[in-house]
Amino acid sequence: MTVYTRALFEAVWPLLESGDTDAAIPLLKLALEEDPGDAYFHYALGNCQFRAGLAGEAVVSLQIATRLDPNRAEAFNDLAAAHFALGQDAEGLEHLRRALTLDPALPEAAETDAIWLLRYGRFHEGWKQYEARFRTRANRHLWRAFQQPVWRGERLDGRTILLHGEQGLGDMLQFCRYAPLVARRGGRVLLEVYPGLLPLMRHLPGVAMTVPNDRPLPSFGVHCSLLSLPGVFETDLDSIPATVPYLTVPPEKLS
Repeated sequence: MTVYTRALFEAVWPLLESGDTDAAIPLLKLALEEDPGDAYFHYALGNCQFRAGLAGEAVVSLQIATRLDPNRAEAFNDLAAAHFALGQDAEGLEHLRRALTLDPALPEAAETDAIWLLRYGRFHEGWKQYEARFRTRANRHLWRAFQQPVWRGERLDGRTILLHGEQGLGDMLQFCRYAPLVARRGGRVLLEVYPGLLPLMRHLPGVAMTVPNDRPLPSFGVHCSLLSLPGVFETDLDSIPATVPYLTVPPEKLS
């Protein structure tokens, strides 16, 4: 690595850490003009291109990266994810298996594997693997480090359980349907919601109390992410909670 590429690396590293792909991509391309044989820069460029929604360009960059360094599991995983995004499942699966062979403990590869399994309806395996999301560099911030233990599906026996979201409004709207099943395990369900959804979630069956996520939480005994509930309940294609409607618009909002 030359002095110039070292300076570019030092400039681009904070951008990679913060996810600023728009600023990182031009710097990585400059680094590769100086040193086109650097496998890491090709890998970093492909990673940024994929995160920026440029899956086709990412495939090109990551193919070069894996040729230059056939032992970097992260590059094979990103290449797999880019192929999956393009609908090239056979190629994606081949590279995913290579990533898992190189590093069976790589959480990013486990997460990619989970998404592939879920996509093809292999829910039991997929939801179990999807717990790896909390260990990935991109999503580890999603983990809620409460002192209270994570709920794994055991009887609640009157305890209060906090259910909380992770990744946005859509996921909360989809997975809040599990609240009645949680309540049937004998607990009092406390649902933390995004403030804009509070009127819609307030009358969700099985929920004893809703609290916006910008307010202090009441006392609770155990907690669980909404996106972990399909795995807790061992959901398959025949057991997706399908009681509808599970959400209703408040009457005062209809006029």
